[in-house]
Amino acid sequence: MKPYFTQPFEIVNRPGGAAAVATAELVRARPDGYTLCMCYGPALTLVPHINEVPYKGPQDVQPVIIGTVAPFFLVVRADAPWQDARQFIDYARQNPGRVKVGHSGVGSLGHIGLELLNLRAGLNITGVPFPGAADAVRALLSGDVDGINVNPGAVTGQLAAGQFRLLAAYTDERVAGFERVGTFKEAGYEITTRSSIYFVAAPKDTPRGRVQRLHETFKQAIGSQTFQKFAKDNGFLTRPDVTPDQLRKMLAEDYQFFAELAKQLKLRQ
Repeated sequence: MKPYFTQPFEIVNRPGGAAAVATAELVRARPDGYTLCMCYGPALTLVPHINEVPYKGPQDVQPVIIGTVAPFFLVVRADAPWQDARQFIDYARQNPGRVKVGHSGVGSLGHIGLELLNLRAGLNITGVPFPGAADAVRALLSGDVDGINVNPGAVTGQLAAGQFRLLAAYTDERVAGFERVGTFKEAGYEITTRSSIYFVAAPKDTPRGRVQRLHETFKQAIGSQTFQKFAKDNGFLTRPDVTPDQLRKMLAEDYQFFAELAKQLKLRQ
């Protein structure tokens, strides 16, 4: 970001609570345009429907710009016998309770995807929660699970080494850059989790003019050759064309989507 901003950035990591800790700190910050957060979309659109958090949802922050979009996939070992979603579902149906799929914990998009898969396809796949994607990746490498629900960035090295395969996408359509991988919808099941949106946000009530200046500056940085290479190498998509108002609408739609889904899956803790 240095070439695009005159002010230096102080990076402060606030892990925990599926990004709810960092989001809560942003909500409490002064709306002066100097405190920003790289927000994880589901922390605002999904987590409030599952756990008690000190904010209501995306209406409590001011979206600035999408940094990256991370679609979710079911990933299997390269030597797995299934070649597509339909074969995997058929096998799981014939072996109830025996198939194990790892994810990054209750309330993560990987967990939501698995619950939807069980519900919509009438399966009994055993979910295995892990503290994070790295632990799930190690479990798949060792054969402790049969698949994992992650975004491609979590398995870039294993895909390049021919150890893993992307089996199916939890998206409405095939994902740009991964067009050869089919979706669960193509197999005949309404199984979509939305994608993980990582976006820059400011506190609510940050002056509109300042938000627009931040948007335009970040847009230059995200469109740079360096950032685009980073995104491509790590399996991310970018959407710098989305304006703050359009992003607010996208987040509101995701919030409603997950509100209904949380009720269906009885996810409230």
